[in-house]
Amino acid sequence: MPAPATPKATNIFSTMLTTPKAMHLPVIQPSLCTLPSHLILMCNNLIDLGLYLSDKAVIKNVHWVRKGRADRLAIKPAAPLDPNLDTATGSAKYLSRPPDDPIELALLSAIVQLCSQDFWITSDGGYRIPSKIWQQLANVKLSCMAKEPDMQPVREDFKTVIGNLGQLQQMISMPGYQPGKGFILPGGISGKCIKVQHALFEPLDADEIESAVGSADNKDLPDTATQSSATEPSDKMSASGFTMENWPLTDKSAQDELEDLRAMYRIVPVPAYNLQGHLIKPAAYRRSLENALVELHFNLSHGSITGKNGQLGNDVFTADDHLIRVIAPPRSSVTGTPSTPRKCKISLYINPSESSPTAKKIHCD
Repeated sequence: MPAPATPKATNIFSTMLTTPKAMHLPVIQPSLCTLPSHLILMCNNLIDLGLYLSDKAVIKNVHWVRKGRADRLAIKPAAPLDPNLDTATGSAKYLSRPPDDPIELALLSAIVQLCSQDFWITSDGGYRIPSKIWQQLANVKLSCMAKEPDMQPVREDFKTVIGNLGQLQQMISMPGYQPGKGFILPGGISGKCIKVQHALFEPLDADEIESAVGSADNKDLPDTATQSSATEPSDKMSASGFTMENWPLTDKSAQDELEDLRAMYRIVPVPAYNLQGHLIKPAAYRRSLENALVELHFNLSHGSITGKNGQLGNDVFTADDHLIRVIAPPRSSVTGTPSTPRKCKISLYINPSESSPTAKKIHCD
């Protein structure tokens, strides 16, 4: 039996320059009249990448691997000729197999609508002091629900998205454990939604902490954030809106706590881009993303919680965002309300004319 085809890419940024010209999206931004044909082209592009959840073939392209304390969904490598096998005699040439290739995590994709239900993609997830949910600001995870779009041709595809995710869960579920909670939830037109999360802070490694402590000014952006381009507007002024120094907070009393995090953490902006391909500013997350039709890319992981006092254990699945690209803004924006235009590196700009948009990276300290 031939080995399943390996998906072309999992890192949406690493393959942007290798995408065939025939797969590029139209440069003209879609209108309400042209959006359906635009969606068909986008779907075809995502299918070609091999990890589109509306394609039933995605199941054969991925598998679960153990990484650290969790199971991570990774690309299933194509079965190469066994270098440990002597093709002339059919016997093993070596006592042990060569080491396996490094794990390449799978970047699943789907076209979905981000709904108002439990929408917590804001600059700080509504963090307040004291918080009943998060012990400290550094633990905050932003989250939202992705539901079935209300537009064809992608509306029907969402059934396949949910079906494929259900199969992926079954592949790794622990025997005797309850189905995972907190990932596929009730809601939306179809009755089911997907919960996606985003970790707002990322710990610095030891070298970075030492550098931060020894630096006289830890607020400067790296040179890569100040380089200008005619097509990629990523000057220092625009980048400054994504630094910890200028990050907006719901509770102003948390400002000191935010400042204290500078020595140990970097802030991670949501990798969400508007129709023009610009990274959405934190103050505009809700008005730009709530109820928007988006192209969503995320990693999937699995863990388990052991039952206590005779209760059954639980499987836990988590979808961590990698890229959110707005295809159609929230309806209020369409009808007249203006829309605002890892070791973490987030791009300030992606080319909206490309099916897998290029990105200029910046640190967001």
